[in-house]
Amino acid sequence: IVGFSDHRSTAAVWYRLLNLGFHLPAAGGTDAMANYASLRGPVGMNRVYARMPEGADQRDERVTLAQWLDALRQGRTFATNGPLLGFNLGAAQIGDTLSFETAAKRVHYSVRLRSIVPVDHLELVCNGRVMKSFVGQVPQAQGEFQGTIDLNASGWCLVRAATDAAHHPVLDNYVYATTSPVYVSVGAQRARSPEDARYFAAWIDRVIETTAKYPDWNSDAEKQGVLDRLRQARARYAGLE
Repeated sequence: IVGFSDHRSTAAVWYRLLNLGFHLPAAGGTDAMANYASLRGPVGMNRVYARMPEGADQRDERVTLAQWLDALRQGRTFATNGPLLGFNLGAAQIGDTLSFETAAKRVHYSVRLRSIVPVDHLELVCNGRVMKSFVGQVPQAQGEFQGTIDLNASGWCLVRAATDAAHHPVLDNYVYATTSPVYVSVGAQRARSPEDARYFAAWIDRVIETTAKYPDWNSDAEKQGVLDRLRQARARYAGLE
């Protein structure tokens, strides 16, 4: 989500996938040409942090790659080029699923921010909509915020932070960070968004059209195999409308 691209544009596509019920954790990475004049920031500018099991880095025990990858797969992450974020919703932490038999009123949340530069926006987002904003006229570099929100439908909630422009020493187009979601299940209903399903079906239609015209295949079987896989993907999204 945080990489060599426009972070907000990438997140907008990510939100559409989350709206369809896919559990996709936030990650980050830097596409830096270390042997070339930097296009946008140094190696390590965009990063992902994963929450380790309790005690994994204590008592002289080293955090293992397997532990870190497992935490990434479980979505216990936030991606950032600067700000550090924390988020709890009800009894759930980032990456967890919060389940209710019926719509839930006044679910408690906790949001934490620590940033090397003040941010213009710190927001709690659920199912693509901003539910709470925590920064007013004056940018903030740190803070802890608590409150409640209503959760009426299955889906997801996350916290994001951003500036409107570039700020040294974050060597990016703008400062940005996002947590992975806390997933919400209400009445065992799956997250559903016909509009977003149609969006991805149309996207794949364009890919199929372009792929079918591509001339440089090793064999006709290879071409048909790729087209078949694309048609399977389109059918998957069509089934989510």
